[in-house]
Amino acid sequence: MDGFGSHAFQWTNSKGEAVWVKYHFKTDQGVKCLTAQEAARIAGENPDYCQLDLLQAIERKELPSWTVKVQIIPLADAARCRFNPFDLTKVWSQKDYPLKELGKMVLDRNPENFADVEQAAFNPANFVPGIGPSPDKMLRPRAFPIGRQGSRGPPGEGRRGKEVRRSSTSRTCGIRRSVATSSKGRRFTTGTAFLRATRD
Repeated sequence: MDGFGSHAFQWTNSKGEAVWVKYHFKTDQGVKCLTAQEAARIAGENPDYCQLDLLQAIERKELPSWTVKVQIIPLADAARCRFNPFDLTKVWSQKDYPLKELGKMVLDRNPENFADVEQAAFNPANFVPGIGPSPDKMLRPRAFPIGRQGSRGPPGEGRRGKEVRRSSTSRTCGIRRSVATSSKGRRFTTGTAFLRATRD
């Protein structure tokens, strides 16, 4: 199955030059579908069929892979585009902005323990250096509140220190909190998000 990102992101190089991008994942296995009857039968017999198929394929070293491609729109083009390029309901024309190959994504191992999957936590506010959000009105709200909510709810305060969530970049993230009292005696908390990153 192919996949693609609906959100646009900003890429910025070391010279500070920026472009807008969208990601596409093209399957190297080919697209295969079940009939409605097959899907109904399999769902009744084994609802975990797709996960089991993936697990067994990786065990057999038939590694599933996708060719990762991107569409790139220069900032100037986006400013004069005939539609809002950050609107989730719009598709960027591949004729105007053809797919450019970026690399491969290969699933080459199965999880060895529950932490590899059960403790994974993904936050749209976490970007690697050089990638940032676009003016996408659906991405911006996701990138701000989720990070703050995650610090108060599952998977817990130590979520960034879990091995499955570590990267080659050591980061310190959090929210600096301060408590203030209004002139009417009401207390309120303010927070400022911060991120400090260093390359290992």
